[in-house]
Amino acid sequence: MKKKTDIRKIFPYAINYISLALMACTGLVINLIISKVYGAAVFGVYNKTYAWYMILSQISVSGIHSSVLQKVSENRENTELGKSLLSSAIVDILIIATMITIFAETVIKICVKEMGFASSLRIAVAGLLLFSFNKVVLNYFNSILKMSLYGVLQSIRFILMMIMAILMSIIKVKTTMLPLVFVFAELATSIICISILFIKGYLSNKPQIKLMMDHVRFGIKILPANLGDENQTKVDVTCLGLLNIDNSLIGVYSFATMFVEGFFQLFVILRRFINPKIAEANHKNKVDEYIVITNRKFGVKVYVLAFSALVAIELVFAFFVYVLQDVQYMSGVFVIAIISISMIMVSQPIIYGNLLAQIDKPVQQTFVDIGSLVFNYILNLCFIYFLGIYGAAVATAISYIMFGIMLNYFCKKNLGISIWKTEKYQ
Repeated sequence: MKKKTDIRKIFPYAINYISLALMACTGLVINLIISKVYGAAVFGVYNKTYAWYMILSQISVSGIHSSVLQKVSENRENTELGKSLLSSAIVDILIIATMITIFAETVIKICVKEMGFASSLRIAVAGLLLFSFNKVVLNYFNSILKMSLYGVLQSIRFILMMIMAILMSIIKVKTTMLPLVFVFAELATSIICISILFIKGYLSNKPQIKLMMDHVRFGIKILPANLGDENQTKVDVTCLGLLNIDNSLIGVYSFATMFVEGFFQLFVILRRFINPKIAEANHKNKVDEYIVITNRKFGVKVYVLAFSALVAIELVFAFFVYVLQDVQYMSGVFVIAIISISMIMVSQPIIYGNLLAQIDKPVQQTFVDIGSLVFNYILNLCFIYFLGIYGAAVATAISYIMFGIMLNYFCKKNLGISIWKTEKYQ
């Protein structure tokens, strides 16, 4: 019986790490296809488009998904309230994301002068409503601890992106049409999510105006934090574009940071498991106890696994550079090492990255995330000017350390303990 129980506990983790592996593989395939078929310059434009799409997507979802995660997790035992929170969030998203999509399309048309980039970004923006809907639904599954389902849906999304990229490369579509890769994936994922919601009866409760307003209020407070958190690994690419660095160099840097983002996801998966339990512990006034127990549970294991993963990632990166047969990509080895080592140094703050939001302190979460984001932008703009793509890597690495220091400060302020605390709880 104990073995069966252990398997049940491990299985959701396994599914989500398999999902991460699929994300890494599909990401590699997509980026290799674009690099090989279209070249480094087009690859750079594609990654600029993706970076801005992720920024706009956070504005589109407007923190509603974070509200769902916090409020449903905190009231997990009240399933009827959870369903009402979900339906209310979906109505919020339909209204907000539609407005943001229309506004973004208009602004891009008027303000973005680089024609290829503008056309790509306008196509990407078409996926904002779908992205926002999927984000809300996935966070609902996260909050009710359906982590295996969460991992499966993420896997399906990545596989669909890869299939779309392969098909587009075969028929050699226009370069500006490449963002259809993620628009198509979001559409298919949305259809699957809607089917699951109806089959499982998760949409059986009507939306409530009060809950809709509660989501909006929480979302407004947490939105800047989500922008900061989501885009920490996008700031460098965005700044390289703002400083008019050659698109080929941006392509090289983007290829390396794709591996860095994969490394970052190793910690984010643990965060997804921890987030709903923090909210639940907060409801019982036991967050400090939960942090200590969790730190003791993972302990040194996180550092050992992280360093092992970094070595593996560097070897895989070197192999793909060999496949590309382009020496300029080798500079990415140092980019990966610089940023990833800083992530390992602050691995626990990254794992507890949404701590303040989950204990219903969205304003403090915003202060931490936006503070580190602004710091990141300032450092990137300064360091890139003098050191190019290596400056971007160093600036990003320092900003992760600053994030860890700031989050630990607020952890001590609210809970009276360090985020690294491992002593037995008294």
